[in-house]
Amino acid sequence: MENKCVVCGKDKGRNKLFCSQECRVKYLRNKRTCVICGREFLAPPSSGKITCSVECERKNRMINWKTNPIYAMTLERAHEAAKTNPNTAPVETNATAKSWVIVSPQGTRYEINNLALWAREHTDILPSTPDLFCDGIRAIKRTQEGKKKRGAHQYRGWTLEKYYDENLSRKDFPERKKRVSRSRMSDEQRLERKRQRARDQYQKRKNSPGE
Repeated sequence: MENKCVVCGKDKGRNKLFCSQECRVKYLRNKRTCVICGREFLAPPSSGKITCSVECERKNRMINWKTNPIYAMTLERAHEAAKTNPNTAPVETNATAKSWVIVSPQGTRYEINNLALWAREHTDILPSTPDLFCDGIRAIKRTQEGKKKRGAHQYRGWTLEKYYDENLSRKDFPERKKRVSRSRMSDEQRLERKRQRARDQYQKRKNSPGE
């Protein structure tokens, strides 16, 4: 592109940027500065485009959305809903929680489905704060998995008898679908998702009253 016109892509000869006066005028008339990255780009006079690329357009939409009062209201509602949802609330059935079997220094055995929740509810028998206690138990887990050569085998007398990579209290829950972000999807996955949305919309219209 070193010897090409920045407007039409033709050979610009000895000129610095443009192949002709027409392209120079077109460039000066249609030149804009991206509101996100500051890079200059071309856009028709009738266009309302203010960003130079799809990535900058996405960032600009996100900025505008976060400054919208509706965003704050939607976010607040989502946080309130998360507090009572069995998948996200600080309860035993939390989807990210795991199941553990730990033993106290006195030999008492505890079967736990949410370690952080249990620690907050049993501060009277813990040797430290709930956060430090959880970190200690998780350190034992990493040692048992072989992830730490010189790891911990007990935390102030507390030991880990068994752990699970799942939450046993969720055995009757339907399996959750893992959401894949659009940026990590392949072109085929994006196309299939688009087709599925079209099918869902068609089915919705078909089943709606009056159709």
